[in-house]
Amino acid sequence: GVRRVHEPQERRFVHDDLTKPDFYETIHVTNEKYRLTTDPLVAAVEGDAVSQELSRFSFGYVRHLFTVDEMLAYRVMTLANVRFYLQLMAKIRTAIEEGRL
Repeated sequence: GVRRVHEPQERRFVHDDLTKPDFYETIHVTNEKYRLTTDPLVAAVEGDAVSQELSRFSFGYVRHLFTVDEMLAYRVMTLANVRFYLQLMAKIRTAIEEGRL
C-alpha cells in the first residue's frame, strides 16, 4: 500500500476574525463518520472553477479513495488545501488593508 506522508485533512473557515486561533476547523476526512456522507468536500462557488470541480467529490467518496490507497485522494485533498491557503492569504491581505491585522 501507499505510505501516507500526512493525515488526510481538509480545513474550513469558521469565522473571519483571523486574530483568534479558532478561525478555522480541521476535518479528518478518513474518520468513520464520513463513510456514507454525500455532502460535497467543497461547496461550489459561482466563478470559482476549483470549487466547482471539488464540489463533485463527496466526503464519503474521498474517504473511500483514501481507504483503497487511490492516488486521486491525495490530488483532491491537495487541491482543496491549496485552495484554503490561497483564500487564507486573501483574507490576511484584506484584513491588513482594513487595519484589522
